[in-house]
Amino acid sequence: MKKLHFIIIALLGFPSFLFAGGSQASFTPTGYKYPVMKISIAQAGGLGEQVLYQCTGTTSASCMVDMADPTALAAIGTAAANASIEAATYTTINLYTCPDGSSGTSLTTISVMGTVSAGAVAGGPFSTSATAAGGMLTGSTPEFTNITWACSTKSITMTTPFTVTAGSTQTLTLLVDLTNSVWTDANASPGMGGCKSDGGALQDICGVMPFIIPYFGTGTPTYERYLVAHNTVTPVAGDENGGVNLAIDPNGSVFYAGVQPYFSATSANPANATNGGPDYNASTRTLGINADGSIAFQTGANAVDNRVGFTTFMRTAVTVTHTGQCKNEASGATVWNYLATRK
Repeated sequence: MKKLHFIIIALLGFPSFLFAGGSQASFTPTGYKYPVMKISIAQAGGLGEQVLYQCTGTTSASCMVDMADPTALAAIGTAAANASIEAATYTTINLYTCPDGSSGTSLTTISVMGTVSAGAVAGGPFSTSATAAGGMLTGSTPEFTNITWACSTKSITMTTPFTVTAGSTQTLTLLVDLTNSVWTDANASPGMGGCKSDGGALQDICGVMPFIIPYFGTGTPTYERYLVAHNTVTPVAGDENGGVNLAIDPNGSVFYAGVQPYFSATSANPANATNGGPDYNASTRTLGINADGSIAFQTGANAVDNRVGFTTFMRTAVTVTHTGQCKNEASGATVWNYLATRK
């Protein structure tokens, strides 16, 4: 058996406001309650799953953790301090948002809190509201508001399997980055997943899964963040409407790649056939490192899902750009030229 020392590293980022037309603005929430039911590690093929952290509650609602609160994150570490697992080689770390046995059609909620400044959206400031149908009201006093999500399991396949030896002590680190994980929109559709809508009366709120990434091993992992513009011919700086985040282990190697939509004053409309680009609302399904150090990863549920994928995404220094091509795996899907800038 192996004792674990559990630490939490919260890379929360700094609040920033991005624009996508007069009614949309991305922002970094000051509160983000997220259900953490269980964190586990497994061998190849999902065998030999070992629990590192288990919430004492029996429902997602009773296992909400404010990812913007270092005290709440530290409480997970305290609960997991005495975890032990079998000696073996492990390849996957899993973070569960719902009780065991829940399917992707089962529902859960997140709860977010924050304010969009007066200059970000016409008529602002707008703050999250517990009672507003769309989740936001005019004013500067935010409250937690719930957004309905489907149950999910975030599975991180480590690019280098981790071998546990008897009697050793290692560290589980949970990286958290909430930067631009929610946005306000005056016209969110009631049918949109991850959104609240009041039918166009006032500002609504939407959210994507933030980067909450478990890492198993010694040392301190970090993030690299890139913004991506697209075009069928030549991508243009300023059109960026997608983000790529890379989780980097203490040896400098990528062990996770994730994507999210991005909104700015000049961001291209995702529906635009020339510079809209592929869909960035997806989880990573496959990840590999090429011989030249570039990253190959694919998002989406399966090989016909209409989501973004890269075959040779390059790492660069801060502010440096690189170009390449991205697409999804669906037959006949558009191949996009992209321009990525590290932030």
